[in-house]
Amino acid sequence: MSPAPPDAAQVGADTVRWERLRALGTGPFGSTGTIALVAAVSHFHAAPLAKSLLASLPNAGFLLAPFLMALAAGRSVPARWWAGLLLVAAAGLGLAACGSLDLLIIGYGLAGMVVAAAAPLGTALWRLNLPQGRRGREFAGVVQREVVAGLTVTGLAALWMGDDAGRHPLVLIALAVLLSWSAWCLTRIPARPLPARRQQGNPLAVLAWLWRDPTFGMVCLSWSVMGFASFLAMPLRAEYLGNPVHGLAYRPDVILVLLIVVPQVARLVALPLWGRLFDRVPFLRLRAGINLVAGAGIALFFLPWLPAQIAGSVLTGCAFAGGDIAWSLWTTTMAPPGRAEEYSSAHVFLTGVRGIIAPLLAFPLAGMWGPHAVAWVAVGLMLAATGLIVACERGPGKAPA
Repeated sequence: MSPAPPDAAQVGADTVRWERLRALGTGPFGSTGTIALVAAVSHFHAAPLAKSLLASLPNAGFLLAPFLMALAAGRSVPARWWAGLLLVAAAGLGLAACGSLDLLIIGYGLAGMVVAAAAPLGTALWRLNLPQGRRGREFAGVVQREVVAGLTVTGLAALWMGDDAGRHPLVLIALAVLLSWSAWCLTRIPARPLPARRQQGNPLAVLAWLWRDPTFGMVCLSWSVMGFASFLAMPLRAEYLGNPVHGLAYRPDVILVLLIVVPQVARLVALPLWGRLFDRVPFLRLRAGINLVAGAGIALFFLPWLPAQIAGSVLTGCAFAGGDIAWSLWTTTMAPPGRAEEYSSAHVFLTGVRGIIAPLLAFPLAGMWGPHAVAWVAVGLMLAATGLIVACERGPGKAPA
């Protein structure tokens, strides 16, 4: 006699419980890129190409998402694949901690790539295990725990590193241990397999939804412009604050506070509001609001005054909070029934395209124009992306089933 199927309410409760525990290990990983860039700028005195690679390589993982989802569809459960990828990422951070710039780039690049590639698995997990109407609120609670864990680890990292960015290897090892913990937590989540793909063959066929569903395509275009602007400006923050040529040359611990601690505190406070808004407000209006907050944050941060930089960091953290929820869950509300994983794969693939190109341009452009000019270009692009969202809300069309 076959066992009874698991109760949906119990599956949801167990998923939320273990996701909250998983968040305690993956939350601190969000600061790894900043720690790596601080080490590259302040300890290794890296060339622009090396800094660009640190900022862009992890985003190459987003390009792998459609292929990963095609492999997993119909034959595995999201949490198990996600757990395996986190163990690979932990190994990458161990390599990055070996004490050379080359290994830092390779190891962190590997870790960031596999974490990025796993993004649609998280979306699928939440779609399969929790009903719509609860996702935004519950997901906000999970991200809050990620933020608290990230703040705690970042604060300890700042204390440990002080004015010596050469102490970064121990921080990377600690982050690797935390990722391993998260992998174990994911193995405890109730197993619901991914549905089989409706169309076999080329994994990149999911990109056809960009033109088959005009609304989805327009939102992705707006998001690509917005994301390109963000990827252009964000890596320059460590460069702007830490490189003496720009006139500031803050200590590594001060940089970590401005780039991680302040935004994360703001993110923590703003998450419950964004979670409720996601469940109640039309998504396109929510996305436009996030864009405007992010643009204001960038504009303030690149002013040469500490109070403006603190205010910019606060607004950036608020925008991160909205982006956490919108980026991870929006395809669960827009996609036709049974298509959420395909929409998510297309969205994540485009994230990889802009995430590779923009950071590679950021440091050369900053060298020619200065970080302030690049930041203002980014703000302009964010406003353009908001205009596209407004146009999209007027409705170009509806997706076929």
